[in-house]
Amino acid sequence: MEATVAEQRSRTQKSEREYTTLKESIEGMKRNWRTDIDSLREEMNRRDEKARSEAAAMAKKYRKMADELKASQTDGESIKKMKAEDEKIRKEIEDGFRDQIKILKDEMTKQAKENSEAVDTARFVPSVCPSWCKLTRIVTVCRELALELSRLRRLMRVAGTAPDQHPPGTDA
Repeated sequence: MEATVAEQRSRTQKSEREYTTLKESIEGMKRNWRTDIDSLREEMNRRDEKARSEAAAMAKKYRKMADELKASQTDGESIKKMKAEDEKIRKEIEDGFRDQIKILKDEMTKQAKENSEAVDTARFVPSVCPSWCKLTRIVTVCRELALELSRLRRLMRVAGTAPDQHPPGTDA
């Protein structure tokens, strides 16, 4: 019986040692798992924070891009307005030039008519007034008128319309 008690004690001690070993192993595993879980939580928090910061940065970039798009559309509209205004001003200037050219052309026509009348008068003056002095004066006036006519023609050419040509859209 004593052998049985010794055997039982030996088994009990062995069981207690195994229990202590298992208990320590389980506690070690719990600590390791807790450490792993804590590190996983920290990593998840870091990733979440990183994702939030990236989302905030993307939202900021999107807002900036939207603002720039609105600004470019506003700029586009202002450019269209400027183009329309430029076209209107250019048309007004062209109309002013056309009016000035018409006035110059009318003056040139009037001068040419007066010049031809003066030439006709100069042709008939010898029969009316045989005085050489008056004839010389009339010829001088005619030459001056002819020079003025040629000057006006040059001005019209410079302005873009030759005296013998008529601008498109005018009946002459």
